[in-house]
Amino acid sequence: MAHVVSIVIDADLRDRTVNRASVLYRIGCLPGATLLGMDNDRDRWGLIYEYDPAVDSEESFTEHRLLGLARTAIGDPDLDLAIAGVRFWKSTALVADRFRVGRSFLVGDAAHVTTPIGGLGMNCGIGDVDNLSWKVAAVVAGWADESLLDTYEAERQPVAELTVQASLGAARPPAQTDGLVLGASYESSAVVPDGSQPPAALDPLGTYLPTGRPGHRAPHLWLDDARVVSTLDLFGDGFVLLTTPAGTAWHTVVQRESHIPIRVHVIDHPEWPDLYGVGPLGAVLVRPDGYVGFRAVGVPTDSNDLGAALARLAGRT
Repeated sequence: MAHVVSIVIDADLRDRTVNRASVLYRIGCLPGATLLGMDNDRDRWGLIYEYDPAVDSEESFTEHRLLGLARTAIGDPDLDLAIAGVRFWKSTALVADRFRVGRSFLVGDAAHVTTPIGGLGMNCGIGDVDNLSWKVAAVVAGWADESLLDTYEAERQPVAELTVQASLGAARPPAQTDGLVLGASYESSAVVPDGSQPPAALDPLGTYLPTGRPGHRAPHLWLDDARVVSTLDLFGDGFVLLTTPAGTAWHTVVQRESHIPIRVHVIDHPEWPDLYGVGPLGAVLVRPDGYVGFRAVGVPTDSNDLGAALARLAGRT
């Protein structure tokens, strides 16, 4: 648990940052410090400084010392500035024991608190809402059973645990977090496993390995030469079934499941079957949140049927 003092500084730094504009600066001359831009005019800043309470008490941070820390961080001992506010706080990371109790759901900071390291809290919170919203909408619309809502906690709580652990230090810059943010996978009754193994990255936190395996985020692929339309543009409005031009047998199955919102897209792209792990006759069912719920490498069969998959993803089995 880190002890932190946040110092709000009024100082005109436009000339100093015009050629290296950013909203966040790590301060090398002041270990444990970060400078945060707080407005577009670049004349209000936040200095976030970690300190050891065994060495420094809160009372030791006098106005004179705060001004000195600010000037050291900015690199000008004579800079004209003012301290507009000070707050002491503890950087911690927690995950709630439950994400659902009856009709109540926890999302975002109510479900998990991360440290500022890596900036992971917002991504995790957005992922919560993305996961939960389509499930609530499906139950309210009547085509999904209420049991589908239990998969929210089953899917998002493990991701929150990974995110919290990363924020405790593993995600400290210059570490990358693409593997955590884009590569997190789900295991629940709203995913139909196909027996395949997840891709193994040497750096699971930093390396994202695209895969069409059920439970993973459906990979991006440009579908046109102009690179305007991506596979990701096809998702978000009900279920989406992706097939090759030869996978017409799947279209008949979709017609039988007309009570569930589902659209079919034929992907005529040479890289798509390998990227998504399907054969020339296979198909992938993508959930409204953009995660793969079902994958088949061949034509529909009794043991590998889209109708059964849709029923499972709707919480009806």
